[in-house]
Amino acid sequence: MFHKTAVSEEEEYNIRIRLLAYFFLPVVTTKGESLKSLFPLLLSCLNESPKEVQQLFTGGLSFDMTDKTLRSHSEQWEMFTDSVVMRYPNIKCSRVFGFVTYATVEEVAVAMNARLHKVNGRAVEQKRAVSRERSQRPSAHSTVKKVFVAGITEDTEEHHLRDYFEQYGKIEVTEIMTDCGSGKKRSFAIVTFDDHDSIDKIVIQKYHPVNGHNCELRKAPKQEMASASPSQRD
Repeated sequence: MFHKTAVSEEEEYNIRIRLLAYFFLPVVTTKGESLKSLFPLLLSCLNESPKEVQQLFTGGLSFDMTDKTLRSHSEQWEMFTDSVVMRYPNIKCSRVFGFVTYATVEEVAVAMNARLHKVNGRAVEQKRAVSRERSQRPSAHSTVKKVFVAGITEDTEEHHLRDYFEQYGKIEVTEIMTDCGSGKKRSFAIVTFDDHDSIDKIVIQKYHPVNGHNCELRKAPKQEMASASPSQRD
């Protein structure tokens, strides 16, 4: 029988670093990349605690919504563990959103595939919860179907983008941006999916290896897309 041993936050951090390094070392050896070049990717994996990636944000709830009612709509999944409706401390009424927690990340994916659209006849929105750290980033809470891929190399083609990102969901469009004057490729691209959940899954990890190079990813809000010139797209 195993017993939990209390460890400090620093010790836990070091343990997670060693585990990540252990699993990444074969990749480093195979691809000839230095561990230093993969360090941003390692760090991005530390940003989410198990609780954060196992929660769904549920918005659009009624002011009189109770924990029990939200639970009754969520416990159809076997690995559902908890639900809470966020409330104003003084008046105790709902802040019209809450969180549903599942036992595993895989169960979150199952729940998102059959996400709630109505609770007590009221339309609601469900999406993956955002950690406090990521909530400080611009557009962290936005619901979008496009993602910016920054730092792509000149030899990256659209098929490289599709080959990598199709693991996150159905891709509708891949666009490599070009300079409107010279026609040369710029160092970023935009990938469009058919579901916003694909984007929420992707941005849990800040850096992704695309065509053998680490690229930084972030959500592409509609207002930024509106300002992009069509002549910049490949």
